[in-house]
Amino acid sequence: MITYLIRRLIAAVALLFVVSVITFSIFYLVPRLAGASAESLATRYVGRAATADTVKLTAERLGFNDPIYIQYANWAKGIVVGDEFD
Repeated sequence: MITYLIRRLIAAVALLFVVSVITFSIFYLVPRLAGASAESLATRYVGRAATADTVKLTAERLGFNDPIYIQYANWAKGIVVGDEFD
């Protein structure tokens, strides 16, 4: 009985990981695959009237220039902790 529960728990954790990777891919990787750069994503967030320095600072603050695995780790940490991603 204990081995059954352990197997189910491991399967549940694996399923949550796969679902989180798919969700992250949809919201974070698809715009990058469509050709959006970190600066264009930051411009969408800040607005078109922003200066180049504001766009660069926003891209750095939101982590658009970070590697994908760091972006995923920050996103997953935000989900667990309850960040509002603003």
